Amino acid sequence: MNIAVGLSGGVDSSRTARMLKDQGHEVIGLTMAIWDGTLDIEETGKHACFGPGEEEDIELARRLCDELDIPFHIVDLKEEYKQTVLD
Repeated sequence: MNIAVGLSGGVDSSRTARMLKDQGHEVIGLTMAIWDGTLDIEETGKHACFGPGEEEDIELARRLCDELDIPFHIVDLKEEYKQTVLD
């Protein structure tokens, strides 16, 4: 079975992808790119879904996919996030 897992770079989604892969599923890792840098948000080292630390979170998700040998895709949703959530 093919399963897409939304990866945040955190423990929960990473563990889910690993468990599914270990169970023999065809897993694809997806990460949203939603930070466009237009808001003045200070980098604090504590990452959330939205903010200047997004690139680091995306890189963590990419590395996990490399380790698991699964495809990784970044879905650019910056405009949709701005219009639907921020505006």
